Amino acid sequence: MEIKIGMVAPSKAGKTSLLATVFSEMQLKLAGNQLGIQYWAENDRTRNAITRVMAEYRAITSSDDIFATPQMSGNVETSDYRFSYTIPVRSGAPQRLNVFFKDFPGGLVGMAEFANEVGPFIRESDALLVPIPADLLMEWKDSVGVNDPMSIRRNMAATCMLRTNDTISIIKDWVACRTQENADSLLIFVPVRCEAYFNDNGGTSDKSDRLFDAVKELYIDALNLSESEKRHVQIEVQAVDTYGTVELQSVDLIETPNGDMLESKFRKRLSCGNEIKSKGAFDVLAVISEFELKKSAKALEMKVEDLKQKIADRSFFQNIFRMIANIFTTDNEKRAVVQNMVANEAAYEAISVISGLYSTNEYRRRIFAKAGD
Repeated sequence: MEIKIGMVAPSKAGKTSLLATVFSEMQLKLAGNQLGIQYWAENDRTRNAITRVMAEYRAITSSDDIFATPQMSGNVETSDYRFSYTIPVRSGAPQRLNVFFKDFPGGLVGMAEFANEVGPFIRESDALLVPIPADLLMEWKDSVGVNDPMSIRRNMAATCMLRTNDTISIIKDWVACRTQENADSLLIFVPVRCEAYFNDNGGTSDKSDRLFDAVKELYIDALNLSESEKRHVQIEVQAVDTYGTVELQSVDLIETPNGDMLESKFRKRLSCGNEIKSKGAFDVLAVISEFELKKSAKALEMKVEDLKQKIADRSFFQNIFRMIANIFTTDNEKRAVVQNMVANEAAYEAISVISGLYSTNEYRRRIFAKAGD
């Protein structure tokens, strides 16, 4: 079984870093789980990317000095990143659930090459992630509508670095394609480097409402979705602390030959030690897992809570063939859903477990639209 997750963001927005952080938090969350679910990078490219990013994280968190915006080595080519769960079954070989991302050079956003190298994968993705550097997002929010020359320059620099027009255009095309296929989809905006804007992970201030408002104003409102599109897409915002051990010192306007740029400067919190304390990244994958179950429950005309309970107590799979024979004989859509769940019994158990590990505290999460509502 495979879940395809698309991403769209410009250069240095944190796409690869987000994947590495998801992987790191997933390993912690699933440690010692009762089903024996194991989780790892599927290929050398994925393992090497995670190793590189985590080494750069450690270098950042070991510094006591002020440092500029951490610039992870960006992708120079489009890359397929695969993560796998292996789930023991009662008999036979373990089942696998593959999670498939496609990372790409952010410079492709807005270019013709994007349509050829990334576009087909994006259109096939049930979920789309939009990583957003929170420091740039909040600079845009703080300077928008302020008419002094410096604020105008800062706002233009933030908008250019976020590549909002190109990003929104790609999102709109994806939503339109999925709506045309009558397929429910999940759109998650993921502000990263959020340490300065939440107070639940060592931060000292709560600017969460302002951050969520910024995502809504800059991205969600600009999508201007039709009523039909709104019925088919669920829109969420999930904020992530990338490091959890640093604090934002300043965001400086820098003149370059290519125009104004913003440079963020961070400093490690001296009381935090060198341990990386990211937060919120696991919840991105948990929300996607929950949405996969929601789609199956909708097709079967069940409540998602009831479906999860049946998966947990195995009554769903114990009676599955009787259900196919007696209930879904003439309903091809339901029949296909049930047959897929039978073929991937253990994978659905894993999805249910992962979705159940999501924190019920929605301090870092906002839902702006629900598919089907």
